[in-house]
Amino acid sequence: MADMLFEGDTKHQDNNNQEIYQNAQNSQECSINQYLQQLELLEIDQILNLFKKCNKSNFIKNILNQFINFLTEQGDEVIIESLTRQKDRDVVQIRKEFQNFIRSKKPNATMLISILKSKRFSVHFHYFLKYYSIDWIRSKRLKDIKNHLLCIHYLIRCQEKPELIECIIRYKKKD
Repeated sequence: MADMLFEGDTKHQDNNNQEIYQNAQNSQECSINQYLQQLELLEIDQILNLFKKCNKSNFIKNILNQFINFLTEQGDEVIIESLTRQKDRDVVQIRKEFQNFIRSKKPNATMLISILKSKRFSVHFHYFLKYYSIDWIRSKRLKDIKNHLLCIHYLIRCQEKPELIECIIRYKKKD
């Protein structure tokens, strides 16, 4: 009898834990959507001020690593090919060109700027930011979701207003 009671309690506890987790997921989903809506309402100068305050290399590095993963391994091949200006390129060629493009570059602000200014890969990056990055944020346990979302939103705005690219801080090595 005690075993049955204990077993029932365990099942009840598992259901409670699952319900708590599901509620937390739903809450996070709502908060992500609400924050994205708030960002949409901000003017360029407001976004710029917020971005300058949070312009941390770790957020940029995380976003770039996900983009690199998207373009080199996990991205939808049809989409990658269709976004390419030279229509005679297949996904294998595009991925090789991208590997060459990022070779010997670290995922940092300098790489970010070169991708944003690239005629070949900025379109892919913009597409990744608009359609894949939010799914990535929802699927990971990031410590600072709001600043990741802010960086993503700022980078999307860079596509619309290229002069914003110049506000991205590049760190230089100390001699």
